[in-house]
Amino acid sequence: MYIASNGIKTAVIERDPDPQNPRDPLYQDNITTMTCWHRRYNLGDEHRFESPRDFLTDLAERHVTYPEFFRFVQDGGAWQLRLEEVHHVEGVGNGDPKYVLERIDGDLGEGYWESTGCLVSEDLRRISGPELREDGLLECLDRRELEKLLASSENVLVKPLYLYDHSGISISTGSFIGRAPHAEWDSGQVGCVHMDKKTAIYELFELSGGRPKALTDATWKARAEEYIEIDVAEYDNYLTGEVYGYRTFEGLDEVDSCWGFNPGDASIEQLMKEELGSWYGPGLEFELNYDRDFDIEDFFERHDFPELRGRIEADVLACLSEIEKGPGPYPFELCPDEIRGDGGVLGDIVAEIYDEHLEPTPERIREALDNHAGIAREMKPKLTVSDLDPDRDYTIEELVDLAKQKAAKRAALSGAEQAFGKLAEMIAQKAIKGDGPEL
Repeated sequence: MYIASNGIKTAVIERDPDPQNPRDPLYQDNITTMTCWHRRYNLGDEHRFESPRDFLTDLAERHVTYPEFFRFVQDGGAWQLRLEEVHHVEGVGNGDPKYVLERIDGDLGEGYWESTGCLVSEDLRRISGPELREDGLLECLDRRELEKLLASSENVLVKPLYLYDHSGISISTGSFIGRAPHAEWDSGQVGCVHMDKKTAIYELFELSGGRPKALTDATWKARAEEYIEIDVAEYDNYLTGEVYGYRTFEGLDEVDSCWGFNPGDASIEQLMKEELGSWYGPGLEFELNYDRDFDIEDFFERHDFPELRGRIEADVLACLSEIEKGPGPYPFELCPDEIRGDGGVLGDIVAEIYDEHLEPTPERIREALDNHAGIAREMKPKLTVSDLDPDRDYTIEELVDLAKQKAAKRAALSGAEQAFGKLAEMIAQKAIKGDGPEL
């Protein structure tokens, strides 16, 4: 869980408990294709191929051109196939040297070659003979040779997919060996991910000077590889549970939420900046790995925001200064020390506004001033330690009642003192006149 808050606005990013599978065709329209095989996990996209070799053969038949295939053979890419140079082939015009495609005789084995009946000119663009599928030429290539053939093609980009299965599963286009514990035993290739040139040029673009630019035969592969890495990163996030939702709060109230955010190869901080927009800004602080179910009241109880308290106090003092400039006595019939001084109610006013965790608007400040100034008036004369029971916790209401009782006692005492004073004065006057008792 990731939390950012300035004490008023709070954003919470947490794992999505029910993330959507990015390879689900009902919800996603992917332009990459992930083809995997695993005895325990259902990975990647749905497919009809019984084995990786079947898939690679089909991919080569659909995307590898004849010139690419024969160039691959000419460069020694297939140990069961070769091009043998021939001249003056009957029925074919003479000129450029010609080549006949030969393969090892399946019965006689290595060293015994037979013609496939396929003739190729030197520039590898003009050919005669049956198609690759019908002639079974791709059957002469093993899996590794098929992978190399596809890697040399200009019409398709194929990358391997590796799975790491150790306390959860993770997928990548790069081997986990050397970068994950026990990867020598707990990882291996499970399939391939690919994109063809036609799809890349139609669906993707690159930025040039901040503007989209169409891909070309020379640029499509680099852009397709970037896109494949993002797609695989998103799928890996789904497998590892790194899919998130966010909730936003204003004060103690939740005001928005959204789920299903997969950052791909971006960081959570980048996700927060991009998705939270105006919620993200100066003063937001991150807390990583929050160790309990998020509760906004509990969060504020555990965290203090001194900058917010300082801002509220400055706003309250500014409000008081404006009030003091007006006509009449000091606000609320209090002297300045009863608000600003030691034992004043300024701290209580700031605390009330802070506890709301809302913007300290002038209206909220005036309301808090009225509340606490009223309490201060009712608390005259102020209570002292001798008035309180040290073993008891008092509420504000109880303290106000005690203050009222003390004020009533003081008023009664003051009345008695005044009556006694008048009586003493009267007796003294009579004594002077000789009408009263001797003192």
